[in-house]
Amino acid sequence: MHRIHILCLICLWWLITVSTAAANETPHQVKALKITTLSTMLADRGIGEWGYAALVEVDGTSE
Repeated sequence: MHRIHILCLICLWWLITVSTAAANETPHQVKALKITTLSTMLADRGIGEWGYAALVEVDGTSE
């Protein structure tokens, strides 16, 4: 249980750090946006799985 608390604190610290860094950036006008979506649906006798992923490219850079 102690490890879960430490993991939660690390995640919270990371979220605060990332949001603060993003707030300090200057605004950027996007010139090119490409979103590639990937999805899978597997089913077998009542058991199903579904997966989803997306690749976002902004001005030629993958994020």
